[in-house]
Amino acid sequence: MTTMTMNNEKNGIEIRFDTKPIQGTLEALKRNGFRWHSQKKLWYAKQSPERIELAKQIVNIEGYAAEIRAEEANAEPKKKETINTLGVKVGDVFFNSWGWEQTNIDFWQVVELKGKTQIILKAISHEGRDIGFCQQMVKPVKDSFTSHYAGETIRKTVKGTAENPYCSMEHGNLYKTDWETEHNETSYY
Repeated sequence: MTTMTMNNEKNGIEIRFDTKPIQGTLEALKRNGFRWHSQKKLWYAKQSPERIELAKQIVNIEGYAAEIRAEEANAEPKKKETINTLGVKVGDVFFNSWGWEQTNIDFWQVVELKGKTQIILKAISHEGRDIGFCQQMVKPVKDSFTSHYAGETIRKTVKGTAENPYCSMEHGNLYKTDWETEHNETSYY
């Protein structure tokens, strides 16, 4: 049960909760100048007409708050978002360029973050435009996962700097790039 007490000696308002208030209530208390007293286990503030009205509203909606708490308890827990130390995010794209007599370009999209330095990548297709005999400018196509690697994912450790992250590959490195710029030349025969 939530109770409101007028502390006339200190010209204050005190609000006690029997359970932790919902997030919206906590935000309203803080926004209106209430502070938490850790020893007395209550919220307090100096009296003002606005704060008294807020306290009354909070006390009167306790039944509603109990329903909200029950809904929150039944909701699926939110996954803690993993943050990569070099700023790599799910949806970013990496490429690698390889080959001897011809230059091959493969694009890989980040589909998951693992810890603070590892990423899960999946091969994606690209589109190109001819710029000469056996030459194209290519760019990746987001979410266009390819069967070229049988839909497999690869797990890589991100190295480098935030400005130039890369991953080691069997043949060369994977370098982070962007989605829009045509920047990789490939030749074929």
